[in-house]
Parts: sequence; C-alpha cells; structure tokens
Amino acid sequence: MDRAAFRSPQAGVSLVEVLAAVAIIALLSGAVVVYWTSGSSPAREAADRLALRLSEVREHVLVTGETLGFSADIDGSGWRFFRFRDGVWTVVQDHPALEPERLGAQVRLRFVDGALPRRPADTDIVAPEVLFDPGGFDAPFDYELRDRESRILVRRTDAGGFQVDAAGADRGRAA
Repeated sequence: MDRAAFRSPQAGVSLVEVLAAVAIIALLSGAVVVYWTSGSSPAREAADRLALRLSEVREHVLVTGETLGFSADIDGSGWRFFRFRDGVWTVVQDHPALEPERLGAQVRLRFVDGALPRRPADTDIVAPEVLFDPGGFDAPFDYELRDRESRILVRRTDAGGFQVDAAGADRGRAA
C-alpha cells in the first residue's frame, strides 16, 4: 500500500504550531516567575534563607553527630551558628553555609518562643539560644524577622521541619 494514501492534510502538527505553543508556555512561565519574586519583602527573603540554613544544620547534626546551636545577634542584626567542642561553644567559621550572617539595615531578627532565654545582662553571645541534638530531639522554636512591611516567623515544628509563615498566619512554606 501507498503511504500517501494514509496521510491527510490535517494529520500531525506543523512547526509553526509547535513554536506558538512553546512561546505561550514561555510567556506564562515568565509571568509566574515575575509574580513570585517581585512580591518578596526583605524579611521574607531573610526568613527563607534562615529556614534553609536551619534545615541544613539539622541535617549536618544528624549525619555528623556534632552538637550545634543557633542564636540571633543581641541587636537583631544577624545570626550565628555554634559548635560544641571540648566543653566550649564557639562560633562556626569554617563551614560556608553556617558562617555568621548579617541582615540588611531594614531587617531585624528576634526569638519569639522556645529558645533558651538570655540573661538581661548578656551583652555578648557566648552560647546558642537553640540547640540541635544529634539524636534528633530538638525542641520547637519560633524566630521573627521584621522589616517595615512585614513580620515573618520561622518555626521549627514538633515534627522537626521548618516553616516560614507571615506572622499570624496558620500555614506557611516548609523548608
């Protein structure tokens, strides 16, 4: 049988139709990316970074067996991770993801709930507010990041995960 007999003018998709479909998908994808990235406040971006760092610390602790800790700076301008070795807490300086981070001038970080309380006289950070246990028995906690526009909570849940929520919201993005 002749192959030409089975083909019709409507069979298949032309190159122009495929290119038009790809262009439409690209435009929609671009609009979604612009929508999701343009609405981020500095506090939300810092909260997302912090949640990722905290998740990384938790994984690091579970894999290596080290005891690590976390604390906001006294003035709320950043955060630090600590390592417990030889009976002393020291600031982590040798791990790129766990080095101290400074926030922008408009963002402030403070603990809200669940952290080890500091004494009012503490003017320098020598120990963490939050501990990460190698056995995975970490207590829940909340930290707040605030800028002029928004208040964002970073929560360690009872299940061990981390959530980023707008303050007062019931649900957030898990990290």
